[in-house]
Amino acid sequence: MRVFVLFFLVLLSFCCCAVAFGPVSCEELSSTDLFTEMSFQVDSRISGLTDSAGRMALFTTRGTSTGTWVKNPDVWTNLGGVPLDFSGQSVWNSVSSDGGYRRSGTLVSPRHIIFGQHYPIGVGETFAFIDSEGEIVLRTLLDVEYITGVDGSCDVAVGLLDSDVPSTVAFYPVLSEEQIVRYFADSNGVPIITLDQNDETIIRDVISFSHTCDTINGVC
Repeated sequence: MRVFVLFFLVLLSFCCCAVAFGPVSCEELSSTDLFTEMSFQVDSRISGLTDSAGRMALFTTRGTSTGTWVKNPDVWTNLGGVPLDFSGQSVWNSVSSDGGYRRSGTLVSPRHIIFGQHYPIGVGETFAFIDSEGEIVLRTLLDVEYITGVDGSCDVAVGLLDSDVPSTVAFYPVLSEEQIVRYFADSNGVPIITLDQNDETIIRDVISFSHTCDTINGVC
């Protein structure tokens, strides 16, 4: 199953003014209460929706490295004035063993991508992104480093792409450990958005952080 903590990263890009996706400006965003802001960005969009409406796919039609990708105009992440920007989430890759949709990665810079060690993507494989204009952007994986963490429990791989993605593709800067402690010291229950292999939006609640690897544990 392909699950990545997207909303956590999407909101970080907003805080850094890299991607303006929500109904507030960077000046209006509280620098000391990211927990409340993340809750607002989800809750204000899903208020009054049915369970089925809260779990919809980002695309009505999916291609591969070619073909047609059609964004779903009715997905709830489009509500709230400015849609949430998922363009930095890889929608397809060239790993042929599982059709290209089950593994994925998330950009943390224009040229660096993170994904799970337990579901590896090898050097030479291609990632596909759908940019803000609906165009396919392809990049090749040049190198991979594995983060083992203090106790060896990390499940994170960091990949280097062959070139920067264009400005029409978002990336999501990662918070430092100090920032995580500052913003999320009492964050149990904060909502995050994940995607499955069908690109369906799934809302989960954070239940804990692991500071040995700076990872998030969540429940449905």
